Amino acid sequence: MARWAIVWERFWPSCWPLALVVAVFLILALFDLLPLLPGWLHLIVLGALLVGLAYGLGRLWPTLRFPGRVEGIRRIERESGLAHRPLTGLADALATSATDAGASLLWERYRRQISRNLGHLRIGLPRAGFVERDPMALRVLLGLTLAIALVVGWSDAPERLRRALTPHLSSFAASVPTTLTVSLTPPAYTNMAPIFLEADDKPAAGSTPAPLRIPVGTTVLGLLQGGTDMPELHLGTAATPFTTVEPETFQVKAEIRAGDRLAILRGGEELAAWPMTVIPDQPPVVAFAAPPGASERKALRVAYTASDDYGLASVIATIRRADGQTGPGKVDKIEIPLTLSGVDVKKAAQSSYHDLTPHPWAGLPVVIQLTAKDALGQTGTSEPLKIVLPERIFKHPIARAIIEQRKRLILNPDDGRSVARALYAIAAQPPTYNDDLVVVLGLEVAERRLLYDPSEAGVDQVQSLLWELALRIEEGELAVAERELRQLQQKLQDALANNASDQEIERLMNELQQAMDKYMDALTEKMKRDMQQAGRQQQQQFDPNAMQVRRDDLQKMLDRARELAKGGARQAAKDMLAQLQEMLENLEAQQQQQQPTDPAMAQAMQMLDDMEGLAKRQQQLLDKSFRQSQQMGQGESMPNGDPGAADQEQLRRDLGDVMRRYGDMMGDIPRSLGRAERAMRDATQALKQGQPGQAVDPQSQALGELQKGMQDMATAMMQQLQQQAGTRPGQEPGNTGRDPLGRNENGLGAIDTTDVQIPEQSDVQRAKELIDELRRRASDRSRPKMERDYIDRLLKRF
Repeated sequence: MARWAIVWERFWPSCWPLALVVAVFLILALFDLLPLLPGWLHLIVLGALLVGLAYGLGRLWPTLRFPGRVEGIRRIERESGLAHRPLTGLADALATSATDAGASLLWERYRRQISRNLGHLRIGLPRAGFVERDPMALRVLLGLTLAIALVVGWSDAPERLRRALTPHLSSFAASVPTTLTVSLTPPAYTNMAPIFLEADDKPAAGSTPAPLRIPVGTTVLGLLQGGTDMPELHLGTAATPFTTVEPETFQVKAEIRAGDRLAILRGGEELAAWPMTVIPDQPPVVAFAAPPGASERKALRVAYTASDDYGLASVIATIRRADGQTGPGKVDKIEIPLTLSGVDVKKAAQSSYHDLTPHPWAGLPVVIQLTAKDALGQTGTSEPLKIVLPERIFKHPIARAIIEQRKRLILNPDDGRSVARALYAIAAQPPTYNDDLVVVLGLEVAERRLLYDPSEAGVDQVQSLLWELALRIEEGELAVAERELRQLQQKLQDALANNASDQEIERLMNELQQAMDKYMDALTEKMKRDMQQAGRQQQQQFDPNAMQVRRDDLQKMLDRARELAKGGARQAAKDMLAQLQEMLENLEAQQQQQQPTDPAMAQAMQMLDDMEGLAKRQQQLLDKSFRQSQQMGQGESMPNGDPGAADQEQLRRDLGDVMRRYGDMMGDIPRSLGRAERAMRDATQALKQGQPGQAVDPQSQALGELQKGMQDMATAMMQQLQQQAGTRPGQEPGNTGRDPLGRNENGLGAIDTTDVQIPEQSDVQRAKELIDELRRRASDRSRPKMERDYIDRLLKRF
């Protein structure tokens, strides 16, 4: 070990010149500094490093001899502080002959005495002499610099080492570039393709090159290969120097904001140039296509046109009070985002409906203005228009009373206790609003909130609650269904405009389907109530032409929009949904205006209600028979027959009574009702024999035929009522061009659907087959109840 310590102390002082040369080379190579030098200087540096390397190896070579044993012993004596070299004495041999007993004894005593005096021997740590040779600790700076160089250049260290060892001796290379490439990339929002220019792109002799039309904000990227002098990019009068990518390769990147000429210069010499015209980005233009107004359902209709040279980012309608006052919570404006058809639309012509009747400003004069914004954030505004914000007019006296208290609360939130007393008085009279328990509880909640939570948030919640209660009293479930339908229509329009995923579109389509079914059901129920009330009051005649749009028409349009969205034609799907919304708005208008009082219509509606009741009773009998068949063993029967036979027979007789009344009114009885009557007779016979399992199939058939019969009856009665009114289907008296919904007719009494696309006949047939299959499965009692309930919900709209 002492000999190895001597090797270290000899080797390091001779090794440091070689380590210094290697470290300097690695630092220069990993920082990629040598390729930046001229070729001749690069070569001189490499030569100097090579000379230093040879010198270091020359100094290192003599130190490679391994020390002998004597040198190791001598180091131990020095490090251990032993005087008179005792370890050397122990290693010595007796000079006289070994046969001399006295001398040998004396020599042995001498060796034992030396051994006793040796004590603890030490080798000592190797001393390289760093402090003596480098008192300023420059070795630390060198090591730190080398570590940084390794971090910087480690990713492509082999390539940097290669460039450091291969100097380019092209000091007198030509000044003309080998290759010059310029690319112009317009901003992404312009949707313009990049432009690639070459130095050889020169016009023919005697011709003037056409200037490049470049949008403002275009990014120019230049790449120059060849030569050693640093080039410059000139955009008009502004100059931008290139940066060195690698030897004789230069690059520049800049943004074009102004200038009429693009040029590349080096050493005062123009390498290439192109004239250009920078096209500024104009702000968008927006205007009202028609004055904003209220629909028949008091929704605000906003129709606008907007355009931008590269694409619209958003269009917003801003509403402010005409008198400059603010609303609750110091709100000074209402902002309504308007839907755009697609992304980066250059021209837009849209219309949309927005229900603002719950807002405190409803019924007040306001100023509405449109603001369009482009991708750069530039805005354009329309002329402000003064309108009266649509307000819902409530007819029910209790609903009007609740709205009156809501207005008091809006104008004076501190008047909560007085409003609470008024609400208590209204809640104390349930018969005035049909004993609706929901309304009673809602009024109680509103009263308590005003008394115990007079904060601003509490008052706002009470205002919203009072609005919902008034709507429930006025229209029942129809108001809620209408709100959900409009919300889903807007969500679907936004999803189509924003390129949402197919899964999101399909989900919203399904939700819109459910919302439309719910709305149509609620609308039908309300119209039935209106008809019954009008039939009792006998106020006026009912015009059958007001009911020209059936649920099937709306369903066809929604199915067509779904197919278009799945096929990728999202703009067409969006237009189809807009037409569907227009039809629903018109349908809402008709149902509000009409007051059906025709006795024939009332009789027809009563027969349809009776048919619906028969179908429910048949469903109950079917469920009962199925449960009994599951409880009984195979082949078993009831000795005294099934008691349900009497109920089934009574149901058959009631069906016969409805068929008789329908025949007296219409003449022809739908065949499906006859098939239903025969199926009921078979079911009765099976039940009398005490075999409920045998009655399941005819009862299922009877249920399906009843449902089909209701459809046939409704269609036939509507056609009969139209003929009694003395007009063609779809034509109002005195109007030869359009139907009650404003759609064009073809002159033969049929609706011209060239502007409302519907599915092809094959699609309609396929839909019919699917519906028939669903009905068959709904009557199959072997299927799980959860599945049958789901199918019943699907078929509910039919």
